[in-house]
This record gives sequence, structure tokens and C-alpha cells, in this order.
Amino acid sequence: MQPQQFPWGKVKKGEGFFIPSLNPDKTIRAGRNAALDYNPRLRIEWRVGRRDGLFGVLFIRLNEVLSLGQS
Repeated sequence: MQPQQFPWGKVKKGEGFFIPSLNPDKTIRAGRNAALDYNPRLRIEWRVGRRDGLFGVLFIRLNEVLSLGQS
């Protein structure tokens, strides 16, 4: 997986993007690593499923960053 497949810098809070993949575990790891490279405090979540007949992973940006005071 290429890091440019994960547009974390272009995705706003509450938005997401879908990455078609037959290997969701590998895609999730690559997406998390790309998010950490972009901003280590970025909060994301993902869901494995189908979209438009394609199997893959939906990544969602939850908020800007974790506050240091949050647990």
C-alpha cells in the first residue's frame, strides 16, 4: 500500500474514505500507519465492508487531535 492512498490531510472531521482491498488487515495497518505519520494524535476508526460492490475498508477521521488532557 502506498501512503498517498490514505488522504488524511484532505479529510475533514467526521468525513472518511474507502479503500478497496481483499486483505483488510493489511489495509487497516497501512491506514493506521499513514495516520500516525500524518499526525500521531489523530483519532480515526475503520469499518470493513462493501461499497458499490467492492470489498474494502472505510476509514473515518473522528476529530482533529487528542488533547493531552484527555484520557
